Amino acid sequence: MIIGILSLRTHRYHPNRRLMEAALAAEHRAILLHPARLFLSLSGGGPELASIGGGSVRPDVVLPRIGSTIREFPLTLVRHMESMGIRMVNHADAVACARNKFRTLQALSLSGVPVPRSWYVSNERNAAAALKELRSRPAVVKHAQGRQGKGVYLAEDREDVLRILEGRLGSGEGVVLQEYVPPERRKRDIRILVVGGAVAGAMSLYPQPGDFRANIHMKGRAERIQLPRAVERVALRATEAVGLDISGVDVIHKTDDSLWVVDVNYSPGFKGLERCTGVDIASRIITYATSPIGRVG
Repeated sequence: MIIGILSLRTHRYHPNRRLMEAALAAEHRAILLHPARLFLSLSGGGPELASIGGGSVRPDVVLPRIGSTIREFPLTLVRHMESMGIRMVNHADAVACARNKFRTLQALSLSGVPVPRSWYVSNERNAAAALKELRSRPAVVKHAQGRQGKGVYLAEDREDVLRILEGRLGSGEGVVLQEYVPPERRKRDIRILVVGGAVAGAMSLYPQPGDFRANIHMKGRAERIQLPRAVERVALRATEAVGLDISGVDVIHKTDDSLWVVDVNYSPGFKGLERCTGVDIASRIITYATSPIGRVG
């Protein structure tokens, strides 16, 4: 089976390298698909996909691995490949939802998944009105499209928020404001990787001193955990709510044992998770992607 990995990175990038290794070990062929090297066409015979180097491109299954910064062309590319009958893991509608943090929160909230109280604002006036409703400080400010802890800030007051948002408010892009949970109210931050309706691995994340972001890419510390059943159920519900086959679910587990899902990533990195848990995440993904029933675990 030919597995396409839709990515802006090379084979040296950890997830790409590990997925290619796992595909080879399972006697499949994995190829990297860079959006800039592909072009889409339509004719009376239907949609087609070709590479700049010449020749048509038609893998059996594709893993979109661009992340929340995916732009219009790669997203259209995902839809185009779907229209060709190529299996996408994850599919275009789920990717379109997960690429925007507020759209993700909308999907979670509509499905009854617990999320922080959040506002989506696009100019100085509605930002000020949202802050008035928020009341407590500091507030979390997030770019609607960001990943690996980048574009996430703490704002102490209105001036802080407007400073952070300068150049974004009024652009139509919008930013997310959220309640903040201080360290004394957090039992732990958890990253859970879901593959095909089952939890493939989970770890607790601890931020660097003086930083509230626990992401591994922000040099946070990770620790393997036995995931409580209640947290597992929430992660699976969150993944289903967004429509994903594979997801990285970020959960805040508070000291009163309540939970908030703060993000769901459609192309999660798994270097830290593999190192922390010893689980072969790449093989789990390849097994799911190539399974005729589309389920592992």
